[in-house]
Amino acid sequence: MKQKARWFLLLSTSLLLGSCSWFNNAVEIYDESEASSSEQVSSSAGHSANDDASGDSQSSQSSPEAESDTDDEASESSSSEVTSALTVADYFPLTTGYASEFAGTGNEYASFSRTYDYIEDDTIYMRTNNGGTSVLEMVEVTEDAVRVVYTQPEYYAHEKIDAAALIDPENTETLLEGPIALGQSWETGLGTTREITAIGVPMSTQNGLYDTIEVTEDTGDFVNKEYYAAGVGLVYASSESTDPDAPYTVVQDLAELSTEGWAEPVSVYYPVAKDGYTQANESVNITTNDDMTAAFTSLFQSENDSRPQLLPADAAIQSLTTETNEETFEKTLYVDFSSGITALADDEWGMQKLNSIMASLKSYYNADYIEPRIDGDPIEIDGLVGLNEANPVFEIPESVMNASMIEE
Repeated sequence: MKQKARWFLLLSTSLLLGSCSWFNNAVEIYDESEASSSEQVSSSAGHSANDDASGDSQSSQSSPEAESDTDDEASESSSSEVTSALTVADYFPLTTGYASEFAGTGNEYASFSRTYDYIEDDTIYMRTNNGGTSVLEMVEVTEDAVRVVYTQPEYYAHEKIDAAALIDPENTETLLEGPIALGQSWETGLGTTREITAIGVPMSTQNGLYDTIEVTEDTGDFVNKEYYAAGVGLVYASSESTDPDAPYTVVQDLAELSTEGWAEPVSVYYPVAKDGYTQANESVNITTNDDMTAAFTSLFQSENDSRPQLLPADAAIQSLTTETNEETFEKTLYVDFSSGITALADDEWGMQKLNSIMASLKSYYNADYIEPRIDGDPIEIDGLVGLNEANPVFEIPESVMNASMIEE
């Protein structure tokens, strides 16, 4: 099931937020139908800003059913006047603390959650998860256009990567392009064209009523429609098959929206015996641009009646970085502790707690290897572990990684 979910999210993201060329070679039914469902979650926060703009925008709604040519001209003119002060960036704002849930129908993996992990200058690091897999998209937002400049699959952590060297200017996708005006069209970069086909469209979602612009894309096999609200982003979308003999429709609409951060899920390993371990679903509250070192330090130092404190009170995680081998694609996590972690040498459960910390970090970052250090040097704790530059990898026992999950 996870493999199916991974294909759905990755292949759908290739149409909405995919800049990797291999996405475009996917099986056609996924590339066209399921791709469009992912388009629905290209969104941003700011409900209040939308409310400010909705009154004027609704009065300027453009409709092909106008009663006369004069009414048509007046409607189109009014739409232009209302949107002339708005740019593409207004419909895809850089919102700190953004976290959303999109409810989907028409496919098992149509629903998505999304967070803005980092915002740097005009670029959003967006993480999208459909319950089966998770993908990172780097989206560049300017007043003139919104473009996906980099996509990385199987990306599960709140983590900032240096993707500058990976970005290919010739392999991007344009989601929106100005000016915001009826009939404005542009090439997406994926062989299709998008067009603003209506302005001032009231769109009801599970999160409320929004005044939107309608963006349409005809792929030949599917007609995709996206609805963006100023100050919010995309709030609703649909993808419908053009084949009457094979009807297929995917719909997603905004169900929940927060601009105050989110609860980041973390699976934490705990010792329950000298040679026994268990897992528990925990969470840490974070927001855009937060550093996970403080979050993990606090999490590992907490305890309750059934779960012990793993990290000594005087210890801290000082850095967390990852590196992926370009040839093998194996991922190594580097974690640097303060010297306070050596207090585990005096703890009768010290080795079990150290194993639990390493397993929790390795699992969260989906890493193949973990190299722990103390103030920059390979970790050495009397009686527990002694690593060096020639042998820097911490080996986690299989009994830890295979620990069963606690049923809450």
